[in-house]
Amino acid sequence: MVHLKVLMFVLIVTQFPNVELNTRLLVKKFQCIDYPYEISKLHYCQLDTYRNGSQVAGVVVEIVKNLQKVFVSAGLYMQYFRTRTQLIATTLEYCQQTNNRWQTISNAATKFTLDYAQQHFPQLLTDCPLLGGQLFNVTGVRVEDSLIPSFALPGTYYVEMRTYNKRNQTVFSGWVEFDIK
Repeated sequence: MVHLKVLMFVLIVTQFPNVELNTRLLVKKFQCIDYPYEISKLHYCQLDTYRNGSQVAGVVVEIVKNLQKVFVSAGLYMQYFRTRTQLIATTLEYCQQTNNRWQTISNAATKFTLDYAQQHFPQLLTDCPLLGGQLFNVTGVRVEDSLIPSFALPGTYYVEMRTYNKRNQTVFSGWVEFDIK
């Protein structure tokens, strides 16, 4: 019986060599909301969960109109049953922050958000103004342990993000709920 278990484990590892069998991060829900948007077009918003347990997420948004000012509101919450405790929340003027990258950022939540984006989603950090026809392509993102912030404890988390212009027209809005084991 022991030999059978070892043989099955060897078969699984050789069949899926790039898959971590003990990932701590599991996305439960992933959703883009409030679309269709007036000033952008959502081409793709999907989370794929494969039979081997790995997950891949992706979002593609096209800017329809030129945008001079873009605001990003984001929040990270820890969920306990039906209540959510806010861990980090920030609203930043995206063009001002990305055009002045070399200045020191006094708001710790904004600094963490921009550093996290630089490390995990550098394709989102672009120069302003945002031009019509510009694509923001975040596809093929493997859900893996490297996405977990260093301060996160095991539990259920909820992240929401909304990007909008100075007239409060939504460019993108979405949320994700995930577990860290």
